[in-house]
Parts: sequence; C-alpha cells; structure tokens
Amino acid sequence: MRNVTLALVALAAVALAPQATAQCSGTAGTDFQQVTVRQINAIPQTNIDALNSASDAGTIDIGQIQTGLTNALEGELVEFTAVFLSDPLLSGLATATDGIPSRIHAFLRDTTAASEGVEGMGIQIVDNRGDGQIQQFFPGDEVVVCGTVSPFTGSGGKTMQIAPVSITATGKAYDANDPLRQPVVISIDDVHDAMGQDTQLDFGAFSDFNSQYVRFEGATLVQGIPGTRAEALFSDAASGDAPQIHLYDTSVCFRNDRDASYFPAGQVPSCINDDFVPPSTGTVNVQGFLTFQGDEGNFGYATPGGAVFSFNPMADADFEITSAPPIVTLDPIGSIPAPADNVTISATAVAAQGALTGVAAAYRYVLDGTEIGSGNVALSNTSGDTYEGTIPSVAGSNGAFVEFTVTATDDAGGMTDVDGGYLVFEGAVNSIALIQTTAPGVDSASPLYTGANGDNNADDARTFDLDAVVQTVFQRGSSWYGTLQDDEALGAWTGIWVFFGADDPGLSAGDRINITQAAINERFGVTQLQDLTYTTTSSGSPYAYKSVDTGVLADDAVAEAHEGMLLTFDNVTITNNDTGFGEWAMSTNGTAPAEADDWSDAFASDYSATTFTNDEVREFVRGIWWFSFGEYKMVPVTLDDIGAVSTATEGGIQARSIRIQGSHPNPVSGTATVAFELDVDGPAALRLFDVTGRQVATLADGAFTAQSHTATLDVAGLAPGVYILRLEAAGEVATARIAVVR
Repeated sequence: MRNVTLALVALAAVALAPQATAQCSGTAGTDFQQVTVRQINAIPQTNIDALNSASDAGTIDIGQIQTGLTNALEGELVEFTAVFLSDPLLSGLATATDGIPSRIHAFLRDTTAASEGVEGMGIQIVDNRGDGQIQQFFPGDEVVVCGTVSPFTGSGGKTMQIAPVSITATGKAYDANDPLRQPVVISIDDVHDAMGQDTQLDFGAFSDFNSQYVRFEGATLVQGIPGTRAEALFSDAASGDAPQIHLYDTSVCFRNDRDASYFPAGQVPSCINDDFVPPSTGTVNVQGFLTFQGDEGNFGYATPGGAVFSFNPMADADFEITSAPPIVTLDPIGSIPAPADNVTISATAVAAQGALTGVAAAYRYVLDGTEIGSGNVALSNTSGDTYEGTIPSVAGSNGAFVEFTVTATDDAGGMTDVDGGYLVFEGAVNSIALIQTTAPGVDSASPLYTGANGDNNADDARTFDLDAVVQTVFQRGSSWYGTLQDDEALGAWTGIWVFFGADDPGLSAGDRINITQAAINERFGVTQLQDLTYTTTSSGSPYAYKSVDTGVLADDAVAEAHEGMLLTFDNVTITNNDTGFGEWAMSTNGTAPAEADDWSDAFASDYSATTFTNDEVREFVRGIWWFSFGEYKMVPVTLDDIGAVSTATEGGIQARSIRIQGSHPNPVSGTATVAFELDVDGPAALRLFDVTGRQVATLADGAFTAQSHTATLDVAGLAPGVYILRLEAAGEVATARIAVVR
C-alpha cells in the first residue's frame, strides 16, 4: 500500500484563492470561502494512514472508507475559478423533461493548476437546479463557481463534488490544446492497489485523483459487455494480479438508452446515433474522469465491494480501440417460436481491425437436460454489418431450449464467440419454471419475454393455465405487488413477482389461484407477471420460507434461480447496517454477505441505520428475493420479517442460554483466554472470524457440559485489527469482539 504525501494548501490559507471577482453573496472568509479545488479534495494524512493501516490488517470496510475520505470543507459554501473539461450536454444520468435533465454532471479543473500543478485540481459539478443553465457552457470555458461542497455518499462511495449556487462565465476560454485541458497520462496502479485477485483504492492517491481527467494508454480490455448500459473492465496487464478499473456511463455517449428527446431542440450530440458496443477483449486508449461511487459494475473485482474509482469517459473520442477481435452483438429473436418454426437469428458483426473472414453459428436443442438435435449454420451478410442465418426446427421440441453460439473471425487472427438462446414453445403456460428458467449463457430475462429487458413494456397477455399459491400481497405507494409459488418443495425457478397495479387484488397470502391469462415483463432485470386474469380456487397457508445461507446466493446463477421466492436467512449477522439508500448487508455462518432493500413501505429510509448495530446477530431476516441496480437483494415485506436480536454487540449480555463472558487480555498481542458459559449440555463451537466473515481460527468444537468454560486464542500470524468471536450452541449464536494489536 503506497503512502503518498500530498502537497496540499492549508485550508486556512484563503489568501491564495483565485483573484476573480467574487460571485458568492456576502463576505469572503465569513459567508463563504475562496478556495482552490485542491483544498476541497484534501484528505488529512492521519485519515489516509488509518485507512492504509486498516487495509493492511484486512479489517477495512466501506463505512470506514467513507468516514476517512473527508475534510473540514464538507458542507461549506465555497468559490473558485475553473475551466470546463467536459460538455454538460453529454451528461446522461438523470431523467430529462423537455430536453433538460433534472441533474447534470460536468467536470472542471481549477485554473490555478496552470501554476500549481494539476494534482487535486479536478472537481465534478452536480447541478440539481433543473433549469439547464449549465448546458450553455462548453469545454474550455472559464467560470467562477459558487457552490456547496456536497460529497456523493450513496451506494457506498465518497466523491467530493459541488452543488452550484451560481456558475458565471469570465469571458475567457482555453484552446483545446491548452495544457489546462489535457488529461494526465497514468497507469491504473497509480490509483488502485492489487489485493490478490481483487482491486482497492489507493487511499494515498485519492486527493490527487478525485474527479481528475486521466488517460490510460495501451490498457487491456479484460471484458466488454454490450447492452442498453454497456460495461467494460480494464487492466494494466493482460493477466496476473494487476489492478483493474471499470467504465461508468455518466455520458450519453456510453449508454444506449437515450434518444433525441433527451436533449434541447437542435442540440442532439452525434454520438447517440450509434450504440456504444465495446469489444469483448482487446487493447484500448481511453480517457475520462475518476469518481468513487461505490460501484464496480457487474464485475465484482473490488475489495471491499465498491472500493474503487469508476472511470467516466465523456466524449466519443475518449474510447479508442487499438486492437481487438470482432465486435458481435445479437438481435432479439422477437417472438417465441413454435416447434415447427425455423428461426432466423441475426447478429451485428464488425471487425475492430482488418476485415471479417466469416460469421457462423453452432446450435443445439436441449429438452429436460437432454440434447435432441444440433448443427451448424453459416450467417450471411444481408445489409451493412448485419448477418443472418436460419436454425431449422426439430420435431418434438416443445419446451426445449435452443442454445447457440455465433462466432466471428477476422483476417488478423481475431475471433469472438457470443452465446444466445431461445425457448421453443406453444400452448398455455402451466408452470412458473417455464417462465423463469433461463438457458446457460443467456441473460436473466424470462425466455418467454420478447421485449427489451428493462423497458417495462410488458408483452401482450398470453394464455395461461397456471395453479399457484399467493405467497405475499403488499402495497408500495399507490401500487400493489405480490409473489407466487407453484412448488411446495420450493425448488429453484418456482417463485415469481406479480405487479397488480393500482387496484387491490383482493388476495391474501395462502390463497390458491388459477391464472388463465397474463403478460410477462422484465422490470430492470426482475421477471414479473402483470395484467392477470385469475380465479381464487381455495384459501389456506402460504408455502414456507426457504432457508439458505447468504453465501449460496453469491453465485449469480443460484441467485437468479431464486428470484421471486420467499427466503429466510437464520442467525444472521449484520455486517453493514447502512450500505446506502436504506439498504444493509448481512451474513449467515460467516459466508459471503447478501444485501437487503427497504423497498417495502413498511420500512423507513433510515430503518437499517437506526435499528441495526454492526456485528449484532438477528434470529432471522426474511423476505422476497429480487434484483435491483446490478445486485440481487432481499426485500422484507413487514417489520415481522426482522427477527429479534439474539446477541449483543460488545461482549456483554449474550443470547438466552449461551454467553461469551469475556476475553483477557483485550486487545491481545500474543494469547488470550476466552470465557464462555452454557446453560445446557451439548455440542458447542467457538470460532474466530475477521470482519469480512472469513473464519480464521477454531478455539473450541465438541461436546460441553452446562457450566463455564475457557478456551485459548493464539493470535500469532493474524493481522492487527478487530475480529469477531462467535459461539454456537443450543441452537443459538453469541458474538463478541476482540482486537489484535502488535
């Protein structure tokens, strides 16, 4: 872990502020501070040292990072002079009304960087005023900014940024070739540290590089994922433990869900005319801006999760492919074919270098896990970059998946494989598994859904003959939601969300219904039924909650198979009571944590932060499994879905019949004696975990009598930091903390 000493201007040194005419109201030094952007980005060295120490000890978490990346200017009204580096018109993160987004992002650099250096001089303006005035500025315009230092802290990130009160042009503009407008050429390891196979922020570099304009030359594109919001992951090296960084689509040029209606009349940028489609792999030169948003795309490469800079290219020219295999994207099939139908598959294939030499597909029919047909088909160039081929029908294939791989090759030796698939089906939908089960290599959308995933436009209603049990019915805002299950054994793929709309469906949990018609939708990655026609056939009790460990659901394929099902996590430890947006993280049995969402109206936005304490153990947390903002999560429906506290958090009073009485010494540098007590005879286990939930030691495991016992903990080989003692016996769990020092 590098420890970079930053050359920062002291916060009190306001005399070194820009010399432009003041734009904030009042008196400088009293009503507002005239500062440099470097002062806004400054992080005290003691904070950096503490973060580095926690990282070295393996005890760091996102909450600690957010707390450490702070300074005295947060919340203060400030003024500085800067030059626009990005075009506000390209900001694309917020909903637009009449061509004006409700929130506009732009990146600037303090003009004093010309004499003092660019380190720490980048800043992001986030304009929530909704008047679109910021769109009048262009890259190169010099302005005086008056605004409040308002760090972004959602999603587990922490990025210094400015909420503007006013942005006033000075009348000066900088040429595109001016040094003030040039990116800083760096490597990914200048801002990120490799942590084995994972990546983490270099905390010592944060002040210099927050919102900095940077360029990576010859970066390896580890993975490119096309889509409505395409993704890309970069590395300094093609293999090994080099740190990585991912692309974030702040700009309309790098997301494919904006059209001309998003912009003021006559101001539509040319970059939205073509979709951004990254190659699957390759080498690129890229430039853009760094922000810490607590986001890592769908790549899961950060430790702790989200503790990395996101990389924000803004203009089309910011992404330059220097070498790559062909770029291939598949077009939707468009309808569900019947068993007698031949199916035309269509792909867009473009050579990133050289020229294409061929596009072909291999396919196979799979019914109930058995292959019933296979073959190969050449794809012909029908127009432009479009290639099409026909997969022939196979007799007896109703209900089969057709899995296919399109392969494109070029004359430079490049080759790209892209997997696709579709369901062959006709007749009435008679099981939830038919709706939910996806083919290997295909995304999480229902194979019976033919729209664009995420557009919330349901398919036309189709014929059903589906008997199911109502598991939940609840209201959120003015809408009614619920879930259904049609397998009492709680097998995978047998639960589903239902959107009932504004009218109370008149159903209760445990009702049995027969659905004769329904539309299938994909709402931001969640499969749901809507526009239902049904009859209630009987009433009773809902099926049980399915008990699983959080770690099982860390596998996306397993998580997807449980979407829409009622799950319970038992004896669950709260690992982070506030991961942002009213959400929290929890773990069972020391396994990988899962998140929960306060989506139900039963939970206030601050419920988790004010109710839970980190490291406490709850008897259970249960709810509906779903997917939101790139993550699988649990949605508790009512407060009854949160179990009682079964342990305290600081080694005092513990569970009802088992107790950790204390550890001595604490903190410990050598060995410690841990005392615990059981009220009943039986098996017991006392183990030690780090704060990530990884078991690092077993102190006791066996049969014990109902009395007090002691166990010895030897901390030799353990990194300094806080650890969790966990006692399991009599069906209960008790925890306590112990600190290791050197």
